[in-house]
Amino acid sequence: MTGAPREAGVRFCSPGRGGPSLAGVWQHEAFRRNAGALALFGATLFCAFLMGRMDSVGQAPWFAVGLHLTLLGLAVLAARALPVSALLLLALLARLCFLPMEPAGDVNRYAWEGHVQVLGENPYQSSPDDLSALAAAGPDSIAEIHAKVNHKDKTAIYPPGAQALLHLTAFAAWPNGDTRTYKWLALAADWATVLVLVVLLLRLGRDPRWAALYAINPVVLWSFAGEGHIDSFMLLGLALALLAWQTRAWVWMFLALALAFHIKYMAVFVFPFFVCRRSWRWLWVLALGVLLPFALYGPPFAPIFDTLRVFSRDFHYNGALHPILNLVFGEAWLASRAGAVLALIGVLVIRLFNGHPLEGGAWAMGWVLLCAPTVHIWYLCWVVVFLPFRPSLAWLLVCGGIAATYFNVAIWWETDEWQPMRWLGLLVWIPWLLGAWIQRFRCRPVAGLAACKLEPASTSHCFFQWASSLCMATESRRFLANFWPSRTLYDDRPQRVPTADPANGLVGCLPRVESVSVIVPTLNEAGHLDGFFEKLSWSRTPVHEVIVADAGSTDATCAIARRHGALVLEDVPKGRGRQMHRAAQRASGDVILLAHADMEIDPTVIERILAELNRSGKVGGAVGCSFGRSPGMRQRFLLWLGLLNRVRAGWGGIAFGDQGQFVRRDWLERTGGVPDQFLMEDVELSLRLKEHEAPLYLNGGITASPRTWGDAKARGRRFGRAFGIVVLVARYMIQRVLLGRAPDTRSYFERYYGA
Repeated sequence: MTGAPREAGVRFCSPGRGGPSLAGVWQHEAFRRNAGALALFGATLFCAFLMGRMDSVGQAPWFAVGLHLTLLGLAVLAARALPVSALLLLALLARLCFLPMEPAGDVNRYAWEGHVQVLGENPYQSSPDDLSALAAAGPDSIAEIHAKVNHKDKTAIYPPGAQALLHLTAFAAWPNGDTRTYKWLALAADWATVLVLVVLLLRLGRDPRWAALYAINPVVLWSFAGEGHIDSFMLLGLALALLAWQTRAWVWMFLALALAFHIKYMAVFVFPFFVCRRSWRWLWVLALGVLLPFALYGPPFAPIFDTLRVFSRDFHYNGALHPILNLVFGEAWLASRAGAVLALIGVLVIRLFNGHPLEGGAWAMGWVLLCAPTVHIWYLCWVVVFLPFRPSLAWLLVCGGIAATYFNVAIWWETDEWQPMRWLGLLVWIPWLLGAWIQRFRCRPVAGLAACKLEPASTSHCFFQWASSLCMATESRRFLANFWPSRTLYDDRPQRVPTADPANGLVGCLPRVESVSVIVPTLNEAGHLDGFFEKLSWSRTPVHEVIVADAGSTDATCAIARRHGALVLEDVPKGRGRQMHRAAQRASGDVILLAHADMEIDPTVIERILAELNRSGKVGGAVGCSFGRSPGMRQRFLLWLGLLNRVRAGWGGIAFGDQGQFVRRDWLERTGGVPDQFLMEDVELSLRLKEHEAPLYLNGGITASPRTWGDAKARGRRFGRAFGIVVLVARYMIQRVLLGRAPDTRSYFERYYGA
């Protein structure tokens, strides 16, 4: 009789009795994987237990730093090794392990301000010192809280919504003054944030295990489960707003933003990223949600902001840019004001170039944190909440480096005086620079061979080339402003995530691309086409086809194009966008490269476009350009112009037509083709690419003619047409992005060409 079939994958090595040996069981792949996950689960829980048993990290700072770094490493491993159910269980148990830790001094402040409201006092008008008699006459719990409260000479700093929350909590717990009630409240909001992040990742079609970067992050565990800061409610509001954005529930989105604002005012910096053409009609909900709670504590409203002004002016600790600004201005309060201005300008610029709440909001919070004069460890949670969607080595290293501040806590623990060591800030922010630097080199796109230049380079030219390279997309975005890596995890449409199969032509969710169609709009370009085709013929990867869309040339443009084998479309309506729209409809290549007749394309450009699209799985981007010499323009002006163009295209993702935009043909057809408009089709195409994902940027490979920028210089203008072009682009961006209107491109065309 034939025995029962043995379990697939298990090797039975013991003869005779048929039982599996230990070696045979270990060779089972599922057993090894489960054993590793179980070990990871146990190690994480053990570290959380040890850290939570400490009354304060100041008791044994070296031991606390070691546990902190170990937990951070285990969180990164858990994001790839644990199933979602085990991850959620681990996150909950780790938070319970931190509960025995002594609450932060701020929690005593929460309890005090909540209890004095129950007694009928306004915390914005009376400081703890002013209410000493009330504390002595009240219950013993109030006197005990008053003895421990910090900054007794200061009135309340938290927003009115937070005060209402503290009031309700104190009323529910009255007359019990146990501060652990507020700690449980912060823990509940933190746990709800974890669940919302998992749901949001699932709705986005992403791996929900990335939530481990928040759920098991020691910064989060220490801040909320350990010390009980109510910033967890702000993060819950942001997470709910992101979920409502994804589901297009605009009213709930604005209510969640109002909740975040009324826990910490810093949430105001992400407001612009949630206002778009579809949601602005419900902006009144946000206005009411923000303004109504102020009515509970006023008028007058001025005292509400008194302590906030004092803290922002006089207190500074562990800031990134603040010490530098302090050296520049010589006064700490001036440095704080300058940091606030930089934060505001930076957020507005980020909103202009990247309006998506997940990516733009993450950049904004990261930039605000860099500009802040004070960065406590729980402030990092403002950025950590975005890590599941945009994992960043730079910010993960900051989450590890912030453990250096435990030594400041140790000094306070021993002396009962706050005497921070300022140099410890270097251990916090140098890892950020290191992480950004590593990402810069690791994520560099495919580089082609540099074209041979016979002309010697001057010192100023070398400087501008270096500065221009520093501002390229993969360097500026990952070095100067690299809060997040290039991989996009924030698309608001659910996506399938199949395994890459090069044999079947699959890379990510998109097929491989193997051919490029070049589209050239022309109008009397006979003097440039020969040079264009000659340079293009040197390409190491031949182009599939060249399509010339001519708008009624009166010279030999069409004849020259046909002589070089191009497909010529004659008498196409004027307007670059309209010309390229019709040419793209005739294209048959996998990729469409939008070119100008006066540009020179390096031999490696076509090869690099195909290689980068296949490597990244993205849909498009821009090549990047430098300007050739022009007898009528200063070379230094062209170098500055090239630098600014690379900053705009590489960092902001807004490319112009002379920078060689390229896009997958199938995606372009699904989104309506090249924008069918008279002018600004390049800006509009860039905006559509950014709405889908972060565009690629190949760091150059095209030499463009400066004639477009310099035509007006012959008429006596110092900067040619540069100022007029900037005005037109700014006007288009304001109408299209901020106002949500479709600009009249005919008027742009008439103003640009003087028609």
